[in-house]
Amino acid sequence: MSTNTTKKLQHELNSLQGLSIINLVAAALAMAFGVTFLMPNLLSIATTGAFELYQIGLVILGGLAFVVAIRWLTSTAEIIDFASELRDSLSKHKKDKTLDDEALTGLIVKLTAAYRENKPTLRLMINISKIASVLFALAAILALANMLVGIVTGVELWTALMQLANVGICFAMAAACFIIPHFFSKYSTVWDKRLNEAAAAEQELEAQLGAP
Repeated sequence: MSTNTTKKLQHELNSLQGLSIINLVAAALAMAFGVTFLMPNLLSIATTGAFELYQIGLVILGGLAFVVAIRWLTSTAEIIDFASELRDSLSKHKKDKTLDDEALTGLIVKLTAAYRENKPTLRLMINISKIASVLFALAAILALANMLVGIVTGVELWTALMQLANVGICFAMAAACFIIPHFFSKYSTVWDKRLNEAAAAEQELEAQLGAP
């Protein structure tokens, strides 16, 4: 029983950490996107003292993207830290051979409590991951089209290989961004069930104690 539960808990933690890493990458890309639009236009305005309306729009867009990305990086890093802490605790118990039912139950309770506390954030992380999957797929398609055009026009072999590697990376990221949230959603259903059972148990206890 403990072995089976341990494997399930390990898979749940792997799923949580995988989802967090994907969101960390997405936040980093969004921050880079923000800097790309923010800094050149801001420096141009500061240097020349003149600006076009579209530059103001790009500065605002870049600034918003940068701020949101920083905030999302912070939230994602907190989830990663917690998942890593639980993984380390699980590994330590395995190494010390102290992973009994009591220790395993404690880890499950911590994970469920963290899920309840961060549930809105995790739901948003799932949606962001799905959006990232679509964007990476589009990037892969564009890179593939660019590579094929390059082959037709006689691009160098090294350039074609680099483009092929880019296509492969984008497709791999698209697949990961799609698959990991799928498995995470399965585990989050289990966590929701645990929370519902805990809430029902609390209500039953209150009723037995005659709480108002």
